[in-house]
Amino acid sequence: MKIIEGNSDLDSLYLTELPAFLAEIDKVEGYFSISYNNLRTLKNCPREIDGAFYASYNSFANLVGGPKKVNGNYSVNSCDNLVSLKGICEVIGGDLRLTSNYNLIDFTYFPKKINGNLEIGRSEEHTSELQSRFGISY
Repeated sequence: MKIIEGNSDLDSLYLTELPAFLAEIDKVEGYFSISYNNLRTLKNCPREIDGAFYASYNSFANLVGGPKKVNGNYSVNSCDNLVSLKGICEVIGGDLRLTSNYNLIDFTYFPKKINGNLEIGRSEEHTSELQSRFGISY
């Protein structure tokens, strides 16, 4: 089993894809941050993150290839191309933050359990989708 015992910060590296060696990482015991890149996919993401997962300001359309387990907060904010939650973990250990993803319309793969708070940026599509699927009102 390959483990990173601390944090992993790959912010602002102008990445369009994650380095292949990360696919061999089973677990990151700290946080894993890949924000402020131009990632088109989460392919090669480590499988488990004990801390928080930060992937804001990227270009992916869905979360396929992302971690299978996140024990901390899961933050994917301001990703203009994000349209679907496909690939998100079924259980989030902390907060789920999805603010300012104004093209996000597919909540089919919404997590089964969030052990913290839920933050979703408001738009007409978000409001109607959440109200109809989950009985959430604003």
